[in-house]
Order: sequence, then C-alpha cells, then structure tokens
Amino acid sequence: MIPKNRTDLYNQIDEQLIRLKWDNKRFTEYLSSCYRKCSRVFLKDEELSIVAEFLKSLPTPINLKAEIEKEMDRLGWTKTDERSHLESNFGKKFSGQLTQEQLKEFCQFLREQESM
Repeated sequence: MIPKNRTDLYNQIDEQLIRLKWDNKRFTEYLSSCYRKCSRVFLKDEELSIVAEFLKSLPTPINLKAEIEKEMDRLGWTKTDERSHLESNFGKKFSGQLTQEQLKEFCQFLREQESM
C-alpha cells in the first residue's frame, strides 16, 4: 500500500501533468534526465515533493492559435488583415507557417493593439 503522503504527491504531480499537457513520454524523459529514473515509483518522497513543486512552478501553456483568433475577433481583423500583416512582417501567408516564436510575437502584437 502507498503511504498517504506519497499518494498525495502522486495526485499533485498528476494534476500538474494535466495542466501542463505533458504525456507519459514527456514526464519519463524529464525523470530520466533529472533523476536517472524511468518512473516516479523509484523516487524518494523528498524527490517527489521537489518534482511536484517544480511542475507547479512551470507556466500553464497557452494555445497561441486560439489566443490569436480571440485577439483578431476583438480587433475586428479579417483573414485578409491577418495575411497582409503576416506577409509584411514574416514573409508568410498563413499563421500555420510561423514558428512558435513568431506565433508568440504575432500574438503579442495583436494584444498591444487597441480595439476598434
């Protein structure tokens, strides 16, 4: 039987993995690189606590494409407006052609614009 404290730590970690949208492969890679363990069952309670705190400290990922759509709606931008901006600033016609960094930059640009 797993001690209550350990179960609580597992639950905290599971909540954070869901929030971060980490799958088992991503979590296993993290454990392997940081602790040289392939599963959390091999971690000590203190290590589990550190993992839980680390995961809590990570920012919640945002869906940049959804955020861009929301900002475009707020601004009253059309797909033509989007295409024009992307061609002028990134040399691309569609947001799907942008890198993650370019998507962040475009999203930030939209956030800084005043509503019509």
